[in-house]
Amino acid sequence: MKKSIDDAMSLHNPRLLSASYFAFLAIIGTILIDTLLVLFGLEQILPVFVAVVLAGFTAGVFGFLFGKKIVHCPRPYRLRVFLYGLFMTLSALPFYDFLFLYILKEYDTYLELIPHSHSLISVYLFILINSFIIVGWWLAILSGLAAVYLRGHLVYIILHSELEQHDFCIKRKTITRHKRL
Repeated sequence: MKKSIDDAMSLHNPRLLSASYFAFLAIIGTILIDTLLVLFGLEQILPVFVAVVLAGFTAGVFGFLFGKKIVHCPRPYRLRVFLYGLFMTLSALPFYDFLFLYILKEYDTYLELIPHSHSLISVYLFILINSFIIVGWWLAILSGLAAVYLRGHLVYIILHSELEQHDFCIKRKTITRHKRL
């Protein structure tokens, strides 16, 4: 019995696709979350542009690191790809929090609000624990679902659009040859 070859395994740039996909989702998510926080009347700790760049950069880096595992995962892939997306977010969160704290040092007024802020290590641990409690669990689940969508649908949409474009170019060349004759 012959195994059918999965088209997703033939995608040439899985890391680039995954990095741009997760960076795009992080940028959209950051803008939506900042908009909701402003609508609820909460003050922003970081400016929107800095928060968007930080989220996009972090998601792009970790999307690049996990991209090949997500896109080239053999069938049955759903649970494994979901776990890759979940683990990707849980491993990106400490990196994001470290960069967040590094950028937050420029805004000294907010560091005074955190208890035991005399040590940057204790502040980092405070931010890390709170980010895992507040956003870590639901963000990881959403990232896992986004990874399943990337592997299950978006890869095939991109592959079929490339084939359609290639077929269109061949038809166009054939039509121009017939016009010359």
